[in-house]
Amino acid sequence: MGEPWERLLKDRGYKIQNTLGEGAYSKVKSAYSNRLGREVAIKCINTKLAPKDFVEKFLPRELQTLPLLRHENIVRVYEILEASDGYVYIVMEAARNGDMLRFVQKRGALPEYDIKRYFWELCQAIYYCHEKNICHRDLKCENLLLDKNFKLLLTDFGFSKPMNT
Repeated sequence: MGEPWERLLKDRGYKIQNTLGEGAYSKVKSAYSNRLGREVAIKCINTKLAPKDFVEKFLPRELQTLPLLRHENIVRVYEILEASDGYVYIVMEAARNGDMLRFVQKRGALPEYDIKRYFWELCQAIYYCHEKNICHRDLKCENLLLDKNFKLLLTDFGFSKPMNT
C-alpha cells in the first residue's frame, strides 16, 4: 500500500492486483470489487501531473459522457471517484484480452469471419453513441478492447463531443 490512492480504493472494497498499463500521469490497475463481485479495471489519473488541456477539456468530457452510455459494446463504467488528493478513478469493466492493436500484433491477420464480427460490434457501438447524440472522434485499435469472451468494447471518450443536430 505505497500510494495514497491504494488506501482509498481498498476502503471502497477494491482489492488491487496488478498494473495493466501505465502512462505519464495515469495507471490502469486490475482489481477485484467485493461490492460488484467481479474483476474490474481502474484507471487512476493523477490530475496534478496531467497536462492542463487534458484536465480542463478532455477529462471532463469523458467523465460527463461515460455515465450516459450503457451498451454491450461500450466499456461499462461502474463508478467514478474524484479524490481531494488530485486523483480521479474510473472503475470499469475488465477487458481481459487487451486492446485490438496488441491482439492483431500478437495474432497476425484475423480471419474474415472475425473481422466482420468485430466490425459489426463496432458499428453497433457507434450507432448507439450517435443515437445518444455523442460522437466518439478517436476511433483507433487502441480504443477497442476485448473482454474475456473476445467481445469488442469501445472505450476512451476523452475526445467525444455532442453532435449538433
